[in-house]
This record gives sequence, structure tokens and C-alpha cells, in this order.
Amino acid sequence: MNLLWGALDTYGVGAITRRQCKESIKKVYSFVGLGSLFNELLFNKLFDLVDLDEDGSLDKKELVDLVMMALTGKTPSKEEVKKEKVKIEKKN
Repeated sequence: MNLLWGALDTYGVGAITRRQCKESIKKVYSFVGLGSLFNELLFNKLFDLVDLDEDGSLDKKELVDLVMMALTGKTPSKEEVKKEKVKIEKKN
């Protein structure tokens, strides 16, 4: 995952934007011959679920969560998402 993160976080700021993430995933889909299967609506829903701090970008942990959801097809419940957001708010 570190290799993937290094390739995506091209500016070294510790976050990737929605656009960067979407374009990278589309490239991967195309590379493996599944470009027509990319679903923008699904991508946006997953992105919004994992962007716990709602800043419009993903840090490394949020990206890992996105990849795991995409690979396993498992998404957290609304209650789980709320709990994670509360944890982040307490940290800040």
C-alpha cells in the first residue's frame, strides 16, 4: 500500500483529492481491461463514506478503507461511519 500511496500522493502533502483518486482508479480499471465497469456514482458514494473528516481528500488510512471496500464489497453501516467521525472530531 505504501507503493500505491507514493504513486498517488504526487505532491507529498499526505492527501489525494477526489479527482486524483478517481482518475487513478479509472486508469487501473482500464489497464486491467475493465474500464467500462467503472461506476462514477458508486465511486462517489464510497469516497464520501471513507472521507471521514469530509475535507474532500483522502489520507492514507481513508484510501486503504476505500480500496478494501472496493475489493470486498463490504461497506460500513451508518452507525460505524458516525462513530469514526466522532473519533476524528475528538482528535481535532
